Amino acid sequence: MAQAAPRTPPPNPVIAAKAATTGPAPSGRRVMGVMPENYAFSEPDLAAGLRAAEAANERARLPDPTRQALREARESGNRSYFDPPEFSVLRERFTPPATPDSSFVIECHGQSASGSQYGWVKNRIEWCVNAVAVDIQYDSRGARTGSMIMTYQMIGYGRDDGTRNVALYARPTSVSFSGIYTPATIISMTVDCSLGAAGCSGGGAHRATMAQLLTMVGNTDDWFRWNVSSDEAFSTLADKMSQHWFDQHVVFWDGKSKKLGDFGFRCDSADYFNARPKACVFSAVLPHLQYSILDRDGNDTNQRAVAEHIRQAQDDPNSTVPVKPDGDKDIPGKYTGLLDDRYLTRIVTDTTTGSTYSDNRAEVGRACAKITPPAGMERPECDEYPFASTLQGASSPRWDFSVKYVPGTQNSSAGNLLRRFYDDDRILYQQDPFYVEIRDRDGGPVSGPPSVGTLDEVQGFEGEPIELLASVTGNPSSLQWSIAPEPGSDTDPGTDCQFSKETIAAPTVTCDDNGTFIATVTVDDGVHPAVTGRTRVRVLNRPPSVRFVTPKDWQVFRVGQPIVFDAPITDAANDTHQCQYGWDAGDAWDEPFAAAGRNCGTTRSYEHAGMYSIELVVTDDDGGQGFAKVMIVVYDPEAGSANIDGSTTTPAGSLTSQPAATGQSWLHFTGAYTSATRPSGQNKVWVDGTTFRFEGTGMDWLVVTPDGKVAALGSGTIGGQAGYTWITYGWDACPGDGGCQNIPNDRIRMVVLNSATGATVYDNAPSDGNWDVDSIFPRDMTSGGVQIHR
Repeated sequence: MAQAAPRTPPPNPVIAAKAATTGPAPSGRRVMGVMPENYAFSEPDLAAGLRAAEAANERARLPDPTRQALREARESGNRSYFDPPEFSVLRERFTPPATPDSSFVIECHGQSASGSQYGWVKNRIEWCVNAVAVDIQYDSRGARTGSMIMTYQMIGYGRDDGTRNVALYARPTSVSFSGIYTPATIISMTVDCSLGAAGCSGGGAHRATMAQLLTMVGNTDDWFRWNVSSDEAFSTLADKMSQHWFDQHVVFWDGKSKKLGDFGFRCDSADYFNARPKACVFSAVLPHLQYSILDRDGNDTNQRAVAEHIRQAQDDPNSTVPVKPDGDKDIPGKYTGLLDDRYLTRIVTDTTTGSTYSDNRAEVGRACAKITPPAGMERPECDEYPFASTLQGASSPRWDFSVKYVPGTQNSSAGNLLRRFYDDDRILYQQDPFYVEIRDRDGGPVSGPPSVGTLDEVQGFEGEPIELLASVTGNPSSLQWSIAPEPGSDTDPGTDCQFSKETIAAPTVTCDDNGTFIATVTVDDGVHPAVTGRTRVRVLNRPPSVRFVTPKDWQVFRVGQPIVFDAPITDAANDTHQCQYGWDAGDAWDEPFAAAGRNCGTTRSYEHAGMYSIELVVTDDDGGQGFAKVMIVVYDPEAGSANIDGSTTTPAGSLTSQPAATGQSWLHFTGAYTSATRPSGQNKVWVDGTTFRFEGTGMDWLVVTPDGKVAALGSGTIGGQAGYTWITYGWDACPGDGGCQNIPNDRIRMVVLNSATGATVYDNAPSDGNWDVDSIFPRDMTSGGVQIHR
């Protein structure tokens, strides 16, 4: 039966710990869009988050694409491939994998920057973003008519194997939907070139039903993939360099599209990168080379003397040689984590007289000739900073420089690391700003008492591991994590949080309920006072999920028969739940009741025949909601019989074998219960001007409703060939109330399906995936009529 307007609208869904929009929803409102995940949780509601994300997308961009990419790096915190704690190199000739590496997928989930406007660029080769797509619609009364909320992750890989493209992957991490969004509703995800240089191509769309997206949630190897390419023929810059941006859209059920953002990558065809002549890398980073004075074990590195020289030049330039007679020395290149104009730029190591590199070397030679190496130094060599291979080297008219004798083996080792950095971080001649960072120790300083740095805040969902990180210096003898609710927070009593391991610097913590916590790491070296670091852990509510085990869709029951509803709930361990049913029986939603044993189980029977679309909403104690829906058939052998004879129009596409057919469709139907459990009758359908002839051979059930509707299902043949299922609907028209529909003409819908595949053979009135006799859109009869006999 069609559900009457409920006295209280059914509950509305929320995403994680996010509350729905405050107050009643405006009539006809639609909240639709895509946003990076951080916006969904930092704003007061989803609509505000979408507005903030759109405003960020519309922000004015810098005219120089390289500077724009560096600004994005500074704002997002994507600072370098060679981030602490250790120096490493890219694999040789990196090629994107068939599916994203699982460890990077997990790592991405724990990064705050992955939910930011530009995503997280871990390095020039690896990028990711976590996002939320939302479509919530309301009717003229402000009641929700449908919703779709999908969280998803995008992973990107650059490459340096001779191909100019980036590989992009996407998959949903959670999907919920209701109302106008059904399992058959299709949305699509697109990736296309957007801003930047000409020559960008590729991308395209991937389409999927909501049911397919739900399947992908449970399959970590199932990803959409795009390749976005760069054609070097369009570049007029050195090394055929091109700066591109790609955009990512979600296209909703009605074709309306919303953009997540624009994400940058850079391609080049430089031939000076160790047999890696072409590459595409993610550009929103601040590259910096790192030298350490001590290694992880506290021993001198093979570059100690060079590192100490660079630190002196960066921090105390006036103490270096050559002495500047007029004013202070100004030496660039120190890494601060910020974008400024004090960077270094690589140049061609051209030894031809008059080249910048030769001029740098000549100026260094003159300065080194005026100093002598310390007595006893092993194979002394004169080291210079900034490097001779940079535009800011010794011959620069703007910047000063320093020279100092260092052991030759250390000078060679530092030079090798510089060359590896150039290759592995894809530093182009005169087009890539970079910096130099000197660390006391590979992983942090060593002198004095220990120190500890932590992330200010991390977030994740209840029941799922959330990554923590402590950056420790010194020589601690112990490290210990603990966690407790933040004072004054709304954390529920009894919430339990467990670490993967409390004594490591980068554990994960999993909490069984949402709330705000303080994770404290305590570091002690046994000599100095212990030091602590703290991270706020925001554990977000993961909405519960619920499903019907029984009854099943299309299951048939007799009036008065008890129907057992078995609806298990899946959710975090410390949550409690309320269940609320909408029975589709002409009344309002039932009052909520407490779930028993994580199940919304109950028993119900129906007094009248009908097709009932039963909805269930489960709400956890933090406002998160899950939804389930099932359609059942209830028959009454004493409700009456039905005859339908006549014709209706045939819209183009009704007959899949002849989609252009538009002749009159004819129906002859009789149905009545000849026993208490089995109906019998006839069902014949044919279309003028075609060879389509369908004849029913059996009837499984017949529904005659009190308000003048009839529905029946059975099997049959086409041209004598078995293997088909038919569904016939009729609405009996009358001018008044009682026992018929208040419509001007009788209406019918006729459906024939392939029994084995479920594919539609004929349907004169498709109804957006609706099969309930109360929710379909049958067509007016042009002759004949529907007759119901009580």
